[in-house]
Amino acid sequence: MKMADAFRILPPKDPTQMKIAATAAVLALATTTFAQAQGPAPLARLDKLPAAYLLGAQRLTKDDGELIVPSSSVRKRQEAGTRVHTNVRILVPNASPMTSQTLRPAGLPPYAGHAYETPATLACIYAQVTASGGCKPDAFTTVATGGSRAIAIVDAYHYPNAQRDLAAYSAQFGLPAPTAASFVQVNLGGTATDDGWGQEAALDIQMAHALAPNAKIYLVEAASSSLGDMLAAVDKASELVSASGGGEVSMSWGSDEFVGEETLDSHFKKPNVVYFASTGDAVSPSWPAVSANVVAVGGTTVARNAATLAFVAEDSWTSAGAGFSTRTPDRRSSRRASAPRVAFPTSRRSPIPRPASGCATPSLRAVVSG
Repeated sequence: MKMADAFRILPPKDPTQMKIAATAAVLALATTTFAQAQGPAPLARLDKLPAAYLLGAQRLTKDDGELIVPSSSVRKRQEAGTRVHTNVRILVPNASPMTSQTLRPAGLPPYAGHAYETPATLACIYAQVTASGGCKPDAFTTVATGGSRAIAIVDAYHYPNAQRDLAAYSAQFGLPAPTAASFVQVNLGGTATDDGWGQEAALDIQMAHALAPNAKIYLVEAASSSLGDMLAAVDKASELVSASGGGEVSMSWGSDEFVGEETLDSHFKKPNVVYFASTGDAVSPSWPAVSANVVAVGGTTVARNAATLAFVAEDSWTSAGAGFSTRTPDRRSSRRASAPRVAFPTSRRSPIPRPASGCATPSLRAVVSG
């Protein structure tokens, strides 16, 4: 999810300025994930992650901690064209001023000295509200109030605690509480669950609600991550959005490109519906982001002044997917289609706190990006 060079915003030259939070997807996990005890949160610990989440995961040592790629996000080239993957990562951070703070203050943000992004700071950075004071995360509190019509989030498997987690998240950050009318789950696959996909769904629905709180959100749950089931869910999402007067379908998942992908473009052509897809977390482009009918969404990192926490700039994220499609032509030229076409914060280096399932206080046991 890397911004194309043409859209790149150069990072600050002052070495005292640091890059902090900004995952573009704000997280609330299913009940199997990070339940927190009351009081100050200890440093992140791998043994607090659910065993099911670690099963089949890739674990990589980074300079800022251990990076965990859940099995749902592990790319398998042999599955291209048959199954898709999520784009979620968890960083279990090393000890630092960020992780050693008291991370469970009472009440709504802001919290003095805390540098993570919130729905309010992202709304400030993206001019959804009137900006002031450098959009500082320890001072800015005005959340977005816009949004209309419908947004359909397409993910795989059932996320049983979606409504409760979105309600906890909304209460924590001063957003309108979801109702039966404003948030609707459409389950196409029964009771099967998956921790990685549940986390992806949480990221997606919470960020949509954070920046478009007046839009109706549909979470359309495919029966599985197979290509056929996912496209069936996209078709259902298209119908729901169209019936609501138009809006967007969000697909934060993908596959390596494959023979025949261009024949599936018809799934992304419903009138009055705009389709968005993640460009992924690998160096090569991802389908369906490269589809001629889809807006490819890349990832960035927010840079803030280390002393004041004021917003400085937005920079491309080095781990994001980008490049030219191997199969889809660009309708505007003789070249292959390129991705991304727009970009938004997703870097793991810029955490956004989220309530654990059923809780109303933030935790930074882990940093999630996607």
